[in-house]
Amino acid sequence: MPKCFIHPSAALIFGAILSILLVTALAMRFENAAWQAKVDEFRQFKGHADIVMFGDSLTASGHWQEMFPKLSIINRGISGERVGSALLRLDQITAAQPRLVFIMLGINDIRRSTSPDDVAASYGKIIDRWRMWRASSSSRRCSRTARSTTPR
Repeated sequence: MPKCFIHPSAALIFGAILSILLVTALAMRFENAAWQAKVDEFRQFKGHADIVMFGDSLTASGHWQEMFPKLSIINRGISGERVGSALLRLDQITAAQPRLVFIMLGINDIRRSTSPDDVAASYGKIIDRWRMWRASSSSRRCSRTARSTTPR
């Protein structure tokens, strides 16, 4: 029976690859835990805002209320956010009942080799859901407004 021999360089390369995979898995677990903690934090706030800033770290790091003190703005940015995970938290946006939403997403997807077409398709889903919510919300708001502004 022939003996199996593994070259020391191959063993070293295999060990390095295994280490990289382990570190990546641990980083992803931490990233998911940090994302979930931020999502949970945002769900605790039930306030209303005219404007919602929605996106990744570029959004999260913005001091929007300080830059526009006369506007009612909430920041719903999460560092590392991807377009697909943003779809999972649209309830945080609609809960605030905003008039405007600024969406700044996609750089983390591109950085992780997601195709621009896939990013655009996910963006389209976010926009479609926002439009559906706005249409149903506007019809409710318009009917209330129409009653309250009718001359008596």
